[in-house]
Amino acid sequence: MVSNSKARTLAALILNLALIAMEIITIRMMWHVPMAQLIVFYTEDSNLFALAASIVMVCSILIRYRKGEMVPQWVRTFRYIATCLLSVTFLTVVFILTPMFGLENWKFMLLEGSSLYLHFLCPVVSILLLIFFEKRPKLRWTAALWALLPTFVYGLILAILNFLRIVDGPYPFLRVYEQSAAMNVFWAVFMEAGAFAIAWTLWALNRLSGRKENRDA
Repeated sequence: MVSNSKARTLAALILNLALIAMEIITIRMMWHVPMAQLIVFYTEDSNLFALAASIVMVCSILIRYRKGEMVPQWVRTFRYIATCLLSVTFLTVVFILTPMFGLENWKFMLLEGSSLYLHFLCPVVSILLLIFFEKRPKLRWTAALWALLPTFVYGLILAILNFLRIVDGPYPFLRVYEQSAAMNVFWAVFMEAGAFAIAWTLWALNRLSGRKENRDA
């Protein structure tokens, strides 16, 4: 009989493979778009980060599965950070970009073309993985702080590029010349605080799920 731990690990392997497949599908869908144009979008950057994290997780699981060993802490943290970034993408699309561009565009933003994978399926699958299947080893609370770093670096670089007029946007709240200094500060603080709130919530849900599993064992 397969133990609950091994069954969960096998499920995590399958879902990570599914994530890799979906990310590859989106890469093929956007093959014609210049790379320089793609990497200015947080959506694409977060999904590429998630692709790398899932590849590392799959390799780690395959190496350790037969031995019944846990994946290294840094691999878990890598995957957790990827989930945080994808969650920022999903929630930003739902609660900021869709209202900005018109609620009538929600279907296009979430369910059509590459958006189906980048904005919806990949974030949702990644969140389910973190909460229900990727529980060992336990995440340290400091992982929530590490999860802020990619978002901070992205925002800083894009703000500078917008200030130098090298890049326009690509999101309305990054256009530093089209809003007041106060609004620029507001968006910077809001996005970073929101990213931390998302990271801490995901960490807490993962921790809570692990504790419940221990009680039921």
